[in-house]
Amino acid sequence: MGGFFAMGFVGAAIMLGIFTANLQLGFVQIEGTNDWMQALKQIPMVFISAFGEELFLRVFVFIPLMYLAGNKRIALVGSSVVFCFLHMPMDIISVLSYFLAGLMYGFAFLKFKSIWAAVGLQVAWNYFQGAVFGFPVSSGVSNGYFILGIEDSWIWNGGGIGPEGSVFGVLCRVLIIGIIFFIPLYI
Repeated sequence: MGGFFAMGFVGAAIMLGIFTANLQLGFVQIEGTNDWMQALKQIPMVFISAFGEELFLRVFVFIPLMYLAGNKRIALVGSSVVFCFLHMPMDIISVLSYFLAGLMYGFAFLKFKSIWAAVGLQVAWNYFQGAVFGFPVSSGVSNGYFILGIEDSWIWNGGGIGPEGSVFGVLCRVLIIGIIFFIPLYI
C-alpha cells in the first residue's frame, strides 16, 4: 500500500501545482466554494472509477499483452493506447495527454509491482482535479469544493476538457513519469 500513498501524494501535489499556476496566471478565478462535504462525498466514486479502470487496463490488457508479446514495453504502449482511446480524446493535445497518462499509470504499476500505485495516482489526480479544485475531468463538469471561473487556455488549463487537455497538463504527466523513475523502491 506504500505505492498507493506515495503515488497519491505525487498526483495531489502536481494537481495543486496546476491549480496554483492557473490561479496565479489569472486563467482561473475562485468564484465561490461548495460545502466541503460535497468534495468528501465524491471519494468513493472516484476510487471505484480509478480501481475499475486500473483493474481492466493492468489485469485484462497489460498482463495478457505482456504474456503474448513477451515484452513489457509493448504491453505498456498497448495498454496506454487503450487507455487513451477509452477517454475519447478530442484533439492532439488530449491524445498525447491520455497516452502519457496510460504510460504514467503503467509505470507506477511496474515500479511498485502493484495495481494500488496506479490506483493511488489516478484517484489523487482525478479527485483533486475535480472534487477539490473544480476543474472539469475528462470533459465532465465537476462539482468541486472550489467553484471556478475558467478562462479557456489550451496551454494552461484545457478549458472545458480539464487540465489533461492542456500543454501544461501534458508536461505535468511527463514530470510524474520522471518522478516515478526516481522514487526509491523501499517506500
